[in-house]
Amino acid sequence: MRSMTPRTVEAEIETDPFKPVRLHLSSGKTLDIKDRGAVWYLSYGLMVFHRKNPARKFADRYDLINYRLIERIEQLSDGHARARRPKS
Repeated sequence: MRSMTPRTVEAEIETDPFKPVRLHLSSGKTLDIKDRGAVWYLSYGLMVFHRKNPARKFADRYDLINYRLIERIEQLSDGHARARRPKS
């Protein structure tokens, strides 16, 4: 399976209006992005910030995710999920 491209990942996260997404990684781990502002784009991947308390300005932790490790993106909206797979 091919990994997602930076352009594809950004297009999924930057929808307007924003819709939360779940990244499915090659390790089997998933990572939810519930706020567009929690993501910084890097040349090689994403920096995703996590806050235990959404009212706080500071992140409690972060993940660095290489684009090559993202297998698919699932949109999480209205209780329905829509999976996006990279084109072969």
